[in-house]
Amino acid sequence: MNNNFQEENHNQAVEEFYKAQRQINLPQTYGGNTTTLGANQRWEAAILQMVTGMELYATLHKRQHEVVIGNDSYFGPLFDDMINMLCGLFRGEMGRLDGRLMSEKLKKFAKENNLDWEI
Repeated sequence: MNNNFQEENHNQAVEEFYKAQRQINLPQTYGGNTTTLGANQRWEAAILQMVTGMELYATLHKRQHEVVIGNDSYFGPLFDDMINMLCGLFRGEMGRLDGRLMSEKLKKFAKENNLDWEI
């Protein structure tokens, strides 16, 4: 496959994402006068984007392959690691989000997707 074609597709996908996400203030605009969200909201947006992205990927995987992500021999262990990593992040700065409530959300997600819950 043509690397230029792949790179163009990649760049287009990134650009479309950035355009769609301007309302949550992307990292390149943090800290300057261009920010529209407060500090707490930026922490919240970052955490929620990670969790929502993981959930979306799992949903799309199930739709495409008709199997929950935890039953996939490659992606299952990766998602186990992501859940544990996110739970670690929930012990840090999260703005107004509650780490216990976010952990409960991930615990439910893990159960629904046949993933390990270690934390």
